[in-house]
Amino acid sequence: MTNFESISTLTSLAEAISSMYCIVNSKGKLQIISDSLQRLIGHPTSILQIDTNMSIQEWKSMTSKSCNILHRRKTEIVDEQENELRAEVQYLNFSHQDDLYCLYILELIDQIREATTSLQSLAQEFSYDHYAPNAIFYFDKDGATTYKNPLAKALRLKAENMKDIFLEPEIGALPSALHKLQPGKEHIIRMIMKCNGELIEGYARVSIYPEHRDTEFFRLEFLLLDGMSLTDKPLEQAMIEIDRLKREVVVAKEIIIDDAFIDFKFDDIVTQSKKYKAVLRQVAQVADTDSTVLITGETGTGKELLCNILYNLSDRSNEIIVKVNCATIPENLIESILFGHEKGAFTDAKGQRIGKFELAHKGTIFLDEIGEMPYEMQSRLLRVLQEGEIERVGNPKPIKIDVRVIAATNRNLEQMVKEKKFRSDLFYRLNVFPIYNIPLRERKEDISLLIKHFIQEANRKTGRKVNKVLESDVKILEDYDYPGNVRELENIIERSVILSDSDTLNLGFFSVNNIDKNGTNSHFLSLEDMERTHISDALKIAKGRITGQNSAAELLKINGKTLVSRIKKLNINPKQFKA
Repeated sequence: MTNFESISTLTSLAEAISSMYCIVNSKGKLQIISDSLQRLIGHPTSILQIDTNMSIQEWKSMTSKSCNILHRRKTEIVDEQENELRAEVQYLNFSHQDDLYCLYILELIDQIREATTSLQSLAQEFSYDHYAPNAIFYFDKDGATTYKNPLAKALRLKAENMKDIFLEPEIGALPSALHKLQPGKEHIIRMIMKCNGELIEGYARVSIYPEHRDTEFFRLEFLLLDGMSLTDKPLEQAMIEIDRLKREVVVAKEIIIDDAFIDFKFDDIVTQSKKYKAVLRQVAQVADTDSTVLITGETGTGKELLCNILYNLSDRSNEIIVKVNCATIPENLIESILFGHEKGAFTDAKGQRIGKFELAHKGTIFLDEIGEMPYEMQSRLLRVLQEGEIERVGNPKPIKIDVRVIAATNRNLEQMVKEKKFRSDLFYRLNVFPIYNIPLRERKEDISLLIKHFIQEANRKTGRKVNKVLESDVKILEDYDYPGNVRELENIIERSVILSDSDTLNLGFFSVNNIDKNGTNSHFLSLEDMERTHISDALKIAKGRITGQNSAAELLKINGKTLVSRIKKLNINPKQFKA
């Protein structure tokens, strides 16, 4: 079998024969693909996508044979439009760095396409890039432009290198920062384009192909902020409009995390804070692993929301997520609820019960308020994390489970360990990847965005049509420190929307009664009083209905049993709100 020290020797050989070639490893996985073949068939990951007549077994059999010369065979390939195209392939097996590879050189059979059709026009005919609604560039590994679609050409850029077309983004200098991106995935990055003396702000969708670093290239699709086209407005007017939208208080804004190296949106997260984006980057880094995550932070910061994002981005997102609030489970029932019980295990065990951990098998379990778990139960949880097995109450037979654990608490577990209120071994098992969710007072630049977001949410819940807020009220809300964090701000906005008789937010109860003339907080409602008022407002809208459809629990987005517990604790009489 031929041995090649340099992959470039093979690619030079291929380019001398045809512009369509690729290199595949011994497992049939694509390593290198030429630009021309890439444009024709996209970015396949397996030999089966560029040779539909061959199975993996046949592939392994063929590549295991000595092959010192180019062999020729006919095959079929599938383009991006899933059209089958007859082709002729030449292949050569070779070894490189203790692995086996095969060089594939393809040529389309003339009868399938008119002889006058060039490879470039064929690629354009079937290529999304050519007809895409945004400017698309291809750059080589050094950042030089190798392809522009018509919209990119229409910009008439003088620069040809990536580093001259764009300002340096937060992820680092171009193109070196892009080499750190994971190949085969699309990445969303906030970028600013330099266009004939103007700066255009937007997002770049960047892909890197292939995985072999010697021949990689970048595909970059540039999207303007707020969905504007590069050709439908003068650039100056576009930038003015972007600035106006940024200043507009009542316009909702969907935030895409620009430098998390992951292609996704945090649909329920509203932020422009660099500190909070750092938290979200941590979420992105650990989401697709099975590692245990411990989310800490003050009450009301949105720890469950981070759990939801971790779950939605994980490889287990198609499986169940089971949520358990450790603070609301009676101490004498927590073992049965978490691990299940057999019939007759105790007096009221009239049948077998599947526990929360067993229910979450192959999925995710969220243990909220883990700091409230009784000390005696912590050893049972430790066994689950260590051994991956549980025992139902009344049955000593262990049951193997496969569960990803996410825990959250507003308590200082390290201090609780010192006070012997929390097991140290359990803490270290949970603290594999800690994420601290920062309080709202450390991300005050987000308050104006959150006000817009919560006004829309409250409008949807209550049927109001509030779409304006006074700048002076925004300033008052920005000056407050929020001991209850985001949840407290949400409650303030929802109550204000309920009290609003017009399309302007009525913040009177907050600004007049709770802020003194110097703009400082005075006589502000405690969090408990605020919660009592907010639950009462929800019961009023729901006409005293606690659970079920059109109920207070539905408005507040909390479990009905939890709401009943809070109503009792806060001494609220729901009957007074019934129609």
